[in-house]
Amino acid sequence: VAVAEQHIEWALDTGISSWIVSWWGPNHLAMKHFKAGMMNAPSINKIKFCMLYESMILEGRGNWYDGSKEEALFQHLKTIRDEFFDHPSYLKINGRPVIIFYITRSRMMFQTGFDGPSILANMRRRLGYDIYFIADEPFFDPYNKRPDGNENAFKNGKQVFDAYTTYNMFIDSKVRRGETATDYQLREGMPIWQEWSKRVPLFPNVMPQYYDFRGHKPLMGNSADF
Repeated sequence: VAVAEQHIEWALDTGISSWIVSWWGPNHLAMKHFKAGMMNAPSINKIKFCMLYESMILEGRGNWYDGSKEEALFQHLKTIRDEFFDHPSYLKINGRPVIIFYITRSRMMFQTGFDGPSILANMRRRLGYDIYFIADEPFFDPYNKRPDGNENAFKNGKQVFDAYTTYNMFIDSKVRRGETATDYQLREGMPIWQEWSKRVPLFPNVMPQYYDFRGHKPLMGNSADF
C-alpha cells in the first residue's frame, strides 16, 4: 500500500490524472498486486484508472465465427465490470466506463471473423453499460497507417470503436542510434497520428525514453527533452 501511495503522489505531481492498468485476468499476479496495493491506497480517490484488456488472452479460446471467442470476451469484461465499474475512481468519459483493447490490429481482425460493430454492441447490451471502447489500432504497416480502408476504423461507413490509441509506436529498424524518444516520435509517429486524428478521436502514446527488453536500439531522453 505504501508503494502504491507513493506512485499516486508521483503521478499527481507530474500531471498524470489517470492510469491504464494491464488486465490479464482476475487471478493474474499483476491484478492481485493492483487490488492489494492500489485499491487500498488512501489516495486512490485522487486518481482515475481503467483497464487495458490484454487481447492475447483470447488466444486458444475458440473463434469469432461461431461466437465462442465472443463469449470468452464477454465473460472477461463481465469480471472487469463487476470488480471495477462501480468504483468511484474508475475512469469514465461522458459517464461511460473506459475499456482499452490491446493490439486490435492483430487480435481483433475482420479477416478472422471479428465483426466489430455487432460484437461491441452485444457487449454493451449484455453488460448493461454504454462502454467507451478504445482500440490500439494505428501502426506502421500500410493497413494501419491511416483509417481509410481499415475495417477496424470504419465498417459500412460507421466508426467501429469509440476512439483509438497507439500502445507503443516502436520499430527497431526505424530508430536512429543515439536519437531521443521525442525526435523519434515526432518523425515516425506524428504523421500516423495526424492521419488518424483527422477522422477519429485519437489518444496517441508518448514516451520520454524507451529501452526495449528484446535488446533493440534504445531511445534516449530526459525530463527536459520530454
